[in-house]
Amino acid sequence: MTTCPCGTDRTSPNAEEIRQYTKMSMFLLLFGVSAVPSSLEFKCKKCGQIFDRLNADELKNFKY
Repeated sequence: MTTCPCGTDRTSPNAEEIRQYTKMSMFLLLFGVSAVPSSLEFKCKKCGQIFDRLNADELKNFKY
C-alpha cells in the first residue's frame, strides 16, 4: 500500500479522501442521487502531500 513520507496510508485517520466528480455526477448529487466519483485522491493531513490516486477503473473495485 502506498504511503506518504511521514507514513500515512489510506486507512490512517490522517488520510483525507478527495473525491472528484464529472459534471453529470454533480448534477445528480444536487437531486440527492448517489454518484460514483470519477477519481479519488488520498491526501495526508500532516504534510499535505497527495500520496495515492484511484482512477475510474480502479474505483470499480474500491469499497468506500
